[in-house]
Order: sequence, then structure tokens, then C-alpha cells
Amino acid sequence: MEEKEIKSIPFNAGCTACVCLITVDSVICANAGDSRAILVDKKGKVTELSYDHKPDNEGELARVKAGGGFVDDGRVQGIIAVSRAIGDWEYKNPALLAQLEKKKSGLKKKG
Repeated sequence: MEEKEIKSIPFNAGCTACVCLITVDSVICANAGDSRAILVDKKGKVTELSYDHKPDNEGELARVKAGGGFVDDGRVQGIIAVSRAIGDWEYKNPALLAQLEKKKSGLKKKG
């Protein structure tokens, strides 16, 4: 399907997502929106692997403004409660699309 055809499909929904890849020596986490991931070790120590993409967070607010958008009452364009999401195409423009971010945590291998 060509890009023009895809954009013409009436679809006005969005969602958030979170996915983690765990290998022997690393944990890779990716999220969009307000889906969260944490890692808890056997002793109960919690490590945050992601953070919420809320429009009024300092970095997210700067990103939205740099893309020509605005935040009103904690919502992008006064409508969307998260500054990054999958879908919600009617509110997006190329300047507001999220840049890929990643956070990689090293795990200590036992043995």
C-alpha cells in the first residue's frame, strides 16, 4: 500500500506501548507514551527502565515546542495526554514525530 493510500484511511485512535529485550548481559527497553517498565532483582531493588512521555516533562515540552506544537493543560495541542504515542495520526506532523531514544542497562553476569 502506498503512503498516500495509508494516510487516506480514516483512523483516529492511538495507544502506548512498552517492550523489553533481555539477553544474558543487557536489557533493552523501548516505550512510547505512559507505558512503564521496571526491573526488580531478587533482593527487591527496583530499576526504572523507562519514563512516561508526558507533555509537561521538561524534555518532552521542549521537543513539542521545537516541532511547532504547544502544550495546554498538560496535553499536546490541548488534546493528547502523552507526547509520544503510536497512532493519533490526525494530530501529527513530521516536525513532531518522536526521535528514537534508547536506554541500555548492563547486567552483571553471575559465575
